[in-house]
Amino acid sequence: MKGSRYDLRRHSALQKSDPSYRATREKILSSAMQAFEEVGFTEITIDEIAKRCDLDRSSIYYYFESKQEIIGSLMESYYNRIISITERIINNNYDINKSFSILLTDLIYSYGNHYPIKYICTHELISHVLSQNSRWKKKIIKLNERFEKLLETLIEDGLNTRDLRSKARAQVLIAMIVGLSNWGDEIIASNSGAPASETAAVVADILLNGLRGRDPHNDEYAM
Repeated sequence: MKGSRYDLRRHSALQKSDPSYRATREKILSSAMQAFEEVGFTEITIDEIAKRCDLDRSSIYYYFESKQEIIGSLMESYYNRIISITERIINNNYDINKSFSILLTDLIYSYGNHYPIKYICTHELISHVLSQNSRWKKKIIKLNERFEKLLETLIEDGLNTRDLRSKARAQVLIAMIVGLSNWGDEIIASNSGAPASETAAVVADILLNGLRGRDPHNDEYAM
């Protein structure tokens, strides 16, 4: 149902940055995220998303070109958040413990907070969610590469100053951190009743300091 009429109106509204238009877009995104979790990305339809927002199908196209644009916008929001946080950490020159504590806590928390969007693109494969030639697929891949490059900078700095101790290359550590964050929803759910931020902070501490107990007499890791 999309066409030049909808494209022009949508582009014009976005350029004007009208608060009510933005608010409705956010409402659609929020309703869509809940629908993806309850029904699944493949099964949910634009009609169902519209119904959850008290809109008709044609009205949705005034705000989004397609279902792919909806999930692409949600993914973009997720990556913009973690990229912004990682850049802030690097620019503030925090010590390594504070840097990774902030980063890991937020990665796990953000994943759980943006579930099931990151889950869909991680576990259902982005190729099945965003079509091969989709501009959104290219944008999301580019954002992911940007984040991993920032993460590599942070890890390389830690290895060079020996604040991080590892025999592994930076790429292995990146894979470990991203892999851990990719299961953020399961980690948070496993500690039911506890605040998500608290659970995320505990996991970040374990990754940074290990599972091995400390000797209370010399504050070294017990052997």
